Amino acid sequence: MKRHIDHVRHTFRKGTQARLVLIMSLVLLFGVEIGAFMRDIREAREIKAIHAEYGTPHRLDVINPNIEEIDAWMTFEYLNIIFRLPENYLQENLALTDEKYPRISIGAYARRHDIDRTTLLANIRSLIQATRVSP
Repeated sequence: MKRHIDHVRHTFRKGTQARLVLIMSLVLLFGVEIGAFMRDIREAREIKAIHAEYGTPHRLDVINPNIEEIDAWMTFEYLNIIFRLPENYLQENLALTDEKYPRISIGAYARRHDIDRTTLLANIRSLIQATRVSP
């Protein structure tokens, strides 16, 4: 009988440990998800502030994007998608070093790295223009 009770106690402890590990894992996962959600909110607020500051349209014509409409609120990721650029094309050609690339707006990148926004925009436009090959 004592052996049976010891077995039950051991099994209970083993099950409790497994539950504790599961609960801790779920708490950690929840924390990571909350962190990612907060990051997304910060980025959305930053983009909204840039839109308000520059009074720019919220998107380009995706079928026939105009290089002259590239503006500081746009992220490098957005440009890569709209202009069908290789993922690291702008990063490599402009020597961009920010860890948020490509999910950082042109304006935010210029501010963080103390670069003239107008010059950065002109460089981006010329690089994208270079990818356009006329038949």
